[in-house]
Amino acid sequence: MWVKLRRAYQLVFLSLFLGLLLVTSAGAIKGYPVAWFLWGDPLVALSTALASRTLAPHLLWAVPLMLVALVFGRFFCGWM
Repeated sequence: MWVKLRRAYQLVFLSLFLGLLLVTSAGAIKGYPVAWFLWGDPLVALSTALASRTLAPHLLWAVPLMLVALVFGRFFCGWM
C-alpha cells in the first residue's frame, strides 16, 4: 500500500514540476507568474534569507518543509 501511495505522490509532483517547467518555457507563460516555480523551492527560501537577512513572506511555507526534512531525513527526496 505504501509503495502505491508513494508512487502516486511522485507522479503528482513530477507532473507539477513538468507543468511549471512548460509554463516557464518559451511562449507558454501568457500571464502566469514565473516566480511560482521559484517559490516552490526551499533552497531559494534559504538563500534569500541568508542573502537579505530577512524572511520573504511568500517563502515562509518552506520553513516547515525544511524542518520535516531535518526530522525525517530523506522525506522530501523520497516522496516528492
